[in-house]
Amino acid sequence: DRASRRTPFDAETFCRAANRGALVLAMAGDLAESERSCRRQARVLLSLVRRGLLPRAETVRVLQPWINLGRLRVIRGDWEGALPHFPSPQGLHEAGVFAEGPGPDHGLTPDEAEDVLGSESGRAFVTNTHVVETAKALARGRRADLLAAHVSRWKGTAGALPHVREASALLALRGGARLPEIPPGTVPTLAGTAVEIHAASADGSRTDSLLRCLDILVKGAPSADLVAVLRA
Repeated sequence: DRASRRTPFDAETFCRAANRGALVLAMAGDLAESERSCRRQARVLLSLVRRGLLPRAETVRVLQPWINLGRLRVIRGDWEGALPHFPSPQGLHEAGVFAEGPGPDHGLTPDEAEDVLGSESGRAFVTNTHVVETAKALARGRRADLLAAHVSRWKGTAGALPHVREASALLALRGGARLPEIPPGTVPTLAGTAVEIHAASADGSRTDSLLRCLDILVKGAPSADLVAVLRA
C-alpha cells in the first residue's frame, strides 16, 4: 500500500514489495491469498500503463505476477495448469493475466505484447522464463517425454541457461547414463553442483564428489542461490 501511494509511482519498489509479499504469503501456506495478491499486482500495473501513468516500456513488469501464479500452481502440484503462465515469445499474444481465458480480453493486447518483445531485454526475459519455468514444471510433473522435447527445442538457443543443462542431465540419468565427474580441484559452479546432486542421488559412489563441491561452495561468499542448489 505504501509503495503504491508514492508520487511519482515507483514501479520497481511497488513490484519488489508485491513480489516479496506474495512469496511470504505462499511460504506461510496461504496460497489463495498469494494468488489474489499476484492478480491485484498485475491489474494495478497494466492499468497504470494503459492510463499513461507508466511508460509502455514497463509493460514487461505485468508478466512477473502472472509467472508467479504459475509457480504457485507448480507448488500445488498442478504442473499442467502452470504451463500457460510461462509463455514463449511466440505464445505471448495468447497469454492472459487476469483470467484463465487467452487473448487480449484477458491480458495483453497484440501491441502490448510487441512492446514487451520489442526490446532485447524483454524478449530475453520472456524466453528465459519460458525455458526455465517450463522445464521445472515438466520435471515436477515427471513428464520426461515432454521435458526431452522441450530441451531439444531450446538447447541450441538457450543452452547457456543452467536449467537446460540440469534438465539434460536428469534425462541422461533417467536413461541409465553416467554423467562426467567434476575433475578434482575444479571450482564448482552452483549449476554444476545441482547436477552433481542428481548424479549422486543415482550413483552413491559420487557422494564424496558432491560433498567436495558443497565444501568449496560454502567456503565462498554467501549466496542466496545456494539455497536453490541445496533444495535440489
